[in-house]
Amino acid sequence: MEKNNAVNNGKKKGLGLVQLTALATGQVIGAGVVTLVGQSIGLTGRSVWLAYATAVLMGLCIIFPYILLSSMIRVKGGNYTFVATLLGDKWGGMYGMAFTMNVFACGMFGLSLGNYLQALIPSLNARVVAIIAVSVFYIFNMLGVNFMAKIQTILSAILILGLLMFIIVGMGNLRPGTFDFKSAEFFTDGAKGFLGGVVLLVFSCSGQAFVVSFSKEADKPKRDIPFAILITTGIIFLVYTSIAMVAGGVLPVSDVAGKPLTVVAEKILSTPLYYAFIIGGPIMALATTLNSSLTVIGRPFHQMTIDGWFPEKLGVTNKRGAPYLILTLMYLI
Repeated sequence: MEKNNAVNNGKKKGLGLVQLTALATGQVIGAGVVTLVGQSIGLTGRSVWLAYATAVLMGLCIIFPYILLSSMIRVKGGNYTFVATLLGDKWGGMYGMAFTMNVFACGMFGLSLGNYLQALIPSLNARVVAIIAVSVFYIFNMLGVNFMAKIQTILSAILILGLLMFIIVGMGNLRPGTFDFKSAEFFTDGAKGFLGGVVLLVFSCSGQAFVVSFSKEADKPKRDIPFAILITTGIIFLVYTSIAMVAGGVLPVSDVAGKPLTVVAEKILSTPLYYAFIIGGPIMALATTLNSSLTVIGRPFHQMTIDGWFPEKLGVTNKRGAPYLILTLMYLI
């Protein structure tokens, strides 16, 4: 009955489970999976896929409180609201002030995206591409969270397809003994190396928790946000471990240790598929992270203006609900 009344009153339907999962998936899968796997292979060899599986489970343990808290309350300021609610306004303000500094990461995402495109088309200027990319996603976010979420759903689908292509082709090129635990290329530095690999990889396994920043726009946040986090964790468990199997199983460990995933991709993929992987893999990973990060980072900033930590006028929104002054400030930075 309430849902029907909402529709009759002309209210827009909030973000559903599919959109929230796309936002969480795009946020957690970044270019780190392209660069970190090779570094982890250098620490633990072919057992990198076990290290990644362990890292995903550890990441779930780290973000488990977000699952519990988001199932109980709708938060308007993301992690800042959690801290302020549980520990008080002073600690919330301290956390919020520190968290807003993450705005500088958006420039890094844009520049990395520019570098990957320049690798495909050397004549491009990476900095110009970075400015264009940040500008495009700034516009998407200015058009409101619902519009941005639709873009994210499309980009996340392309991202998963690009990674699946690498996995499917790679699985057909695995060397004999890839799963031979007695091989000298497994656990190359013993328990110490394996744990080092896990610690290195866990960095890329907890970003799905930032989907709590979209609690305000979610249709059923107490149900859908915890499920989105769990579903995304399942997605990266399968995708990350499969990518790691291919990365450590196609070429000798000495050839890929410390090297980016593109070394393996160039070996197993034809030129057209290699270009498709670069676009659908690392470039889409950066694009989806940049797209959602503008809201993830801006949401605590916006709530802090409402709570009095920043000038109230800074938090004004346009007709689509986007805090345009905050987004513009982030864009300029």
